[in-house]
Amino acid sequence: MPGPSLTLEYIATDADLSTFTAKGKGYSNHPSHFLASGPGQLIHGNSIIKVMQNGEDCSSAWPTWRYMRIWEMSPTSDLKAFSGKVAFNWHDDNLSKIPNWLDCPGCLNIAPLAGGAGQCFLLEFVAAVLNKPDAGALYFYVIVRGNTAQYRVQMSNAKSIAFAKWPEIKGAPRPWVGAADCAIAVDSNWLALAA
Repeated sequence: MPGPSLTLEYIATDADLSTFTAKGKGYSNHPSHFLASGPGQLIHGNSIIKVMQNGEDCSSAWPTWRYMRIWEMSPTSDLKAFSGKVAFNWHDDNLSKIPNWLDCPGCLNIAPLAGGAGQCFLLEFVAAVLNKPDAGALYFYVIVRGNTAQYRVQMSNAKSIAFAKWPEIKGAPRPWVGAADCAIAVDSNWLALAA
């Protein structure tokens, strides 16, 4: 008998999900839906992935497989004329292997490192259901920009892909953004850091 037919749905949101994630629980102050502070600052996006079976959300029943790669970009660079370097290569973003479908992807302490134009990071993600390649995967990205006075978070929508695409994406020497052709779904616009 075949196993359950699963599909993945991705939601980029401007609701603050940081308090529901392991990373975000260490922060006591949430001045905006895209900023958590406490032991430093976390400039972050917010995303939900749902594992659907026959129209029902069954996410809590399935373990998460999620990999990410971080690129450091010029603050004025855009994705079409990408110029940047790998800051952190592909790595397992869910070592626990338990269901973990809420995320607040971002960068720690970007603003204190900035001077002048500041910093910009592109975070790429590929997410799937652990050990269920037939459910496919999702590719999406987050752009985090910051300087000493302000910050901005942009989150793409997701591209559904066959899990077999993962080796191609993993081996790509540049971000896979162009091939994915994902539009920005959530943009915080520029927000002021608290003085």
